Amino acid sequence: LEVVSDQVADYLRVKAVEVMENVLQANPELDLVYAHSDEMGIGAYNAAQAAGREIMIISIDGEKEALQMVQEGQIQGVAKKSVEFPTVTEVAWKILKGEDYPEETILECVMVTSENVDE
Repeated sequence: LEVVSDQVADYLRVKAVEVMENVLQANPELDLVYAHSDEMGIGAYNAAQAAGREIMIISIDGEKEALQMVQEGQIQGVAKKSVEFPTVTEVAWKILKGEDYPEETILECVMVTSENVDE
């Protein structure tokens, strides 16, 4: 695995399309994209399709549209995060009340692929 680019698209699909267009032009052998949100992953997919490029896409979130794209084989994987808000709220409340709280909280994450997307 060789990282050829590390770009920011502000979690926006439109900006991800622009960023991906530039990355594709500069990297004709690019074959995998990791996007830190489904919106950016979908934008990267759209740019790759417009350029006629077949590229594996992995993103994070678990948005309905991204999961459907996994089902259709357009995106290869989505890391679906657990619900963060209740856990974060519980820890914050303990801190505010001066109670003991875990030094580290690990949130569950499931990789969704074509093999388990229907679940």
